[in-house]
Amino acid sequence: MHMTERVEAVASDPAGLEALYRATLAAGDAEPFAVEIARRHAAAPADLLMTAWFHRLRPGSVTVAPPTEQRAAAAMAERRARRRQYILAALLGTLLSLLFFDLVGPAMRADPVQFVWGPAAAIAIGLYLLAGRRDITMEGARAGVPRIRPAAAALLLIAVTVWALAARRPGDDALTRLRIVHLPALGWLALGWSILGTKGASGMFAAVRKSVEALITAGLFFAAGAAFVLVTRALFHTIGVDLPPGLLRYLEVGGPGLVIMLAVATVYDPERAPSAQRPDHGFARVIFTAGRLFLPLTLLVLLIYAATIPFRFMEPFRSREVLVSYNVMLFAIIGLMVAATPLSIAEVSDRFGPWLRRGIIALAALTLLVSMYAMAAVIYRTVEGGMTANRLTVLGWNLVNIATLGLLLWRLLREPRTAWVSACHRALRFGLLCYFVWTFFVLIGIPLIWRGR
Repeated sequence: MHMTERVEAVASDPAGLEALYRATLAAGDAEPFAVEIARRHAAAPADLLMTAWFHRLRPGSVTVAPPTEQRAAAAMAERRARRRQYILAALLGTLLSLLFFDLVGPAMRADPVQFVWGPAAAIAIGLYLLAGRRDITMEGARAGVPRIRPAAAALLLIAVTVWALAARRPGDDALTRLRIVHLPALGWLALGWSILGTKGASGMFAAVRKSVEALITAGLFFAAGAAFVLVTRALFHTIGVDLPPGLLRYLEVGGPGLVIMLAVATVYDPERAPSAQRPDHGFARVIFTAGRLFLPLTLLVLLIYAATIPFRFMEPFRSREVLVSYNVMLFAIIGLMVAATPLSIAEVSDRFGPWLRRGIIALAALTLLVSMYAMAAVIYRTVEGGMTANRLTVLGWNLVNIATLGLLLWRLLREPRTAWVSACHRALRFGLLCYFVWTFFVLIGIPLIWRGR
């Protein structure tokens, strides 16, 4: 039974809650219980029982430790499970690497891999998440329900990828670039939908945070792997030995497949729900602490930037490069807001929490202002030069960003301050659903519209 259901069964029973807490402590699995209590407290701050439990479970509170033997047995079982998960990730990563290596071939053709790597990686990660779990359940759903979604997501990704490869035409470079950029995004969004569905704002937000952490971890692994290959190649070259070209080609082309899967296995335990991941797996604490540290600095930079807009007002209207930089910056700032937003109100102290909320509100307001400015520039360039596939794509992304930021501000200003974290999560869920729809339209709808011209 999922932790949400277990807590729901005893939510109004103090003795039952205490018994459940001691049982989770004995099993070494008390963190999902604390996350569920924090979620319920944020949703219903007037519930005195949940409020009492929430403050009891805050950092520094007194807990009853399970016996040493039980802790040791639980730790041993978890180590075995993690070992199996790493083996599974390594096997899937090897298959992914061989696929990339075969697609590129001896002629080093990059074109097929540019289309395939995102959907293929999403399907491999989905297999890892499903095969690595003992009970294939969805957060907030009953057992057995989610089995259809992973298969549907995989079929969707395969179908769209095959269509994108088959629909290429000479001279449609802009449409090809749009497909190459949006296929990995569709893979990421379809992967989240296959595991979480559309319900559970906190679970969806936790999955987004974990995906950001996995992406950064993969980047670090890529950098370390590239440095290792370069150093190894240089050392062998000094003694007059050159590594086989086939091996170098495999490391260059196929290596990323293995790196992606190992990065996911490092940060994500598939036996736990996204909101119940252990904080000591991966670099979550460092990454999201950095996000909160950079929040005031980004706010200051954006304030200075907004203050200079009147003096260079027509720059994005005239220059495509400036407009592109605006839109890239907007996505980066939204990513920073995701990194700065806590998973639950219990993550931040009572003193720091209100300031973090004010910072997110200020950053969202300024970003919304700049988004509307960029939107006006895109509309102006469209009226002047006509509609293109790129302009239609950017118009859609701007509309999604503006709607998401507007909803975020509205929820943060309207809802109680004790529920501001869940308000952020719900706004993000809306944005992700819009991103999914628009990404699918860019991949399928826009090429059909332009092919008919």
